[in-house]
Amino acid sequence: MIATISAAMPMIPNKRSRSSRTPSPNSADIWVPKILVIDDDPMFCYAFQRFARLRQVPVNTFDSFGDFEKERNWSYDMVIMDYDLGSLDGVEFAEYIEDTIGYVPTLMISSTDRQQDYDSPWPEIIEGFSNKKKGLDNIFDDAIRTYAIGRMRRKDRFFR
Repeated sequence: MIATISAAMPMIPNKRSRSSRTPSPNSADIWVPKILVIDDDPMFCYAFQRFARLRQVPVNTFDSFGDFEKERNWSYDMVIMDYDLGSLDGVEFAEYIEDTIGYVPTLMISSTDRQQDYDSPWPEIIEGFSNKKKGLDNIFDDAIRTYAIGRMRRKDRFFR
C-alpha cells in the first residue's frame, strides 16, 4: 500500500533559493530550552536524554547533588528533578537552586504520586509535577509546558 501511494505521488523538486532559511534550534526564530535533568536513576537520565535529543532539545544530566555542585557554567533554561534523590529530596534541592541561582522553572518528577504539603509549600520554582509512569513523551510535554509557564512568569516579573 505504501509503495502504491508513493508511486502515485509526483516527485516535486526542491526549489529553495540560497537566501531562504530553515529555522534551526540555534536560530533566533525558535527558542529551544536547554534542560537539566537531576535524577539518581541513570537509566531514566539516559532514556530522557536520548528522547529529547531526537527532538533536537539539548539535555544535560546529573545523578547526584555532588555532581550538581561541581557545575560552574550554569546555562540551563529549566530543570527536571526527581523527588527522591537519596539523602536529599527534590524539594530541598529546589530550595537550594532557588537560593543559589534564582528562579529556574522546575518540573518535579517521581515514580509515585506526590501531593504538595500545604504546611510547608514547595519553592516557587517548582511549576509542575509529572509521574514517571506516564512515559517519556508525556514528561517531555509537561517539561515544555513548565518551560512556557516559566517564560511567562519571567516576562511578568520584568514588566512589574
